[in-house]
Parts: sequence; C-alpha cells; structure tokens
Amino acid sequence: MRRTGRQAASWLIANEPADTPGFDANRDVVVGIRHELGRMALTVTGEQGKARRLTPGEIAPRYTLLTTRVDRALGMLRIGVAAGMLREDRTVLGARFGAALGGQGATTKLADLDLGLALGEGWSLRGQWRQAWTNADKGGMLTDGRLSSNAFSFDVVRQGRISRIGLRLAQPLRVASGRFRLNMPSSYDYATLTTGYSPADISLAPKGRELDLEANYGRVLGAGWVDANHYRYSGDVNKDQWFDDSGRWVKTVFKASDGSTIEYILQE
Repeated sequence: MRRTGRQAASWLIANEPADTPGFDANRDVVVGIRHELGRMALTVTGEQGKARRLTPGEIAPRYTLLTTRVDRALGMLRIGVAAGMLREDRTVLGARFGAALGGQGATTKLADLDLGLALGEGWSLRGQWRQAWTNADKGGMLTDGRLSSNAFSFDVVRQGRISRIGLRLAQPLRVASGRFRLNMPSSYDYATLTTGYSPADISLAPKGRELDLEANYGRVLGAGWVDANHYRYSGDVNKDQWFDDSGRWVKTVFKASDGSTIEYILQE
C-alpha cells in the first residue's frame, strides 16, 4: 500500500513506455522544460545516467536521452506525440557485447504516441506506444547492426470522489526484429595463406515476450490517498506478487506442478 496526494492511479511495476530508457538504469541528471500555449503544450527533457551494473565492480556504461513532446487537447481526447534520441556508451539497449561483436555502443531513434480519452462519470482510457530504431556502432566483426523495438501500455481507470480503480497492461521495450551482420571467416587458401570472409547474419529478435498486468485501488484517507497494487506475471510459472510503497517485495503466491498453492510472506 502507498499513500500519495496524486489524483491519478499510481502504477508501481507496469511502466509507461517513456518511464525508462528501455532497460534497467540509474538516472544521474534529469532536466525538463514545459511551455503551455492554450490547449497545446511543448515539453523538452534530457537525462543522463548509467545502465544497471551486471557484476560487482563493473564500470557502469553511460547513456544520454533527449526527447521533445507535443500535447494537444481535442474535446474529450488528448493526443501526445514525441520524438527522441538515445545514445549509449558500450551497450545496445542495455545489452553488453564483446569487442568482436562491436561493443562500442549504439544510437536509437524514438517515436512515441499517447492517446487519452475521457468517457464520462470518472472513466478514462489511455494507450501509449513507443517505436524505436537502433543502430549499433560498427567494430570487430560487426559491419551492420540494426534493431526495431516497441513498447506499449493500455490503461482503464475510474476516478471517483473518494475512491479510484485502475487496470494496466504493459509490455517493456522489446526487440521485434533486427540482426547483427558479421564479417566471418569462411575459407582458407593454403596456396596464398589468406583467409576468406563472408557476411553472416545473427537474429536478435526474441521468441518470447514479457507482459505486465497491474491492478490499482485507492481510497481517500485524511488529506491523501491510500493505494494498493497487485501484479500478475505470466511465463513458465504464473505468479501473483505484492509490493509495498517502496517497491519492496512482501508476498508471492503461485501454483506448484502438483496443483498445490505455495505462498511466501515477508516476516519482520
């Protein structure tokens, strides 16, 4: 549960596409400026940070993200579009590659679409989509590296005077298509003692996907709100999890292979 003064549903796990640079990261500096012109608004933001360390002692790779967004209200519909540029040092969408596969970094172009619709009586719908195009820096055997990725979130929320309820389905940034083209040794001429090379493509598009489903319920308590959040993850093991307002795990429930229910609860 969490207490907050905000009037909108609070989401803890199922992120909007623009909530992260597309991978686990620690933000160091974030700046932004917003200018409203009647029913239209222009927002420019910039941030710098580091990709999450994978091993103790690793020097965390850095990244820089710049975005420009325009919002416009049209009656009950609100439309937002944005464009951005992500520059990574020594990572490709947060992934590490050795020097033979480039390993120098990547540049990603971003395009965002945000649609919100007020349905009346406190009900609202919202859908957000991010499309990303990544070019990895050439180096080693890598002669060309291009990826196409996307992320989305869809919300339905009812905001009342003393309570609110919301449901969100989200997909974190996921590579949809793309490949690394490598210049690989393919032959050897013993007469001239030379190695022949030919291009080979390695697909980097995964077969699976992560989907996050989060439900939120909030109620007025004094001058603020109390919210409860419940999450469901799907995959090899379907499980329900609960977290407190600091993001700390407090409970997990899932079905074992014999059909029994297993429950873990934080004891303090």
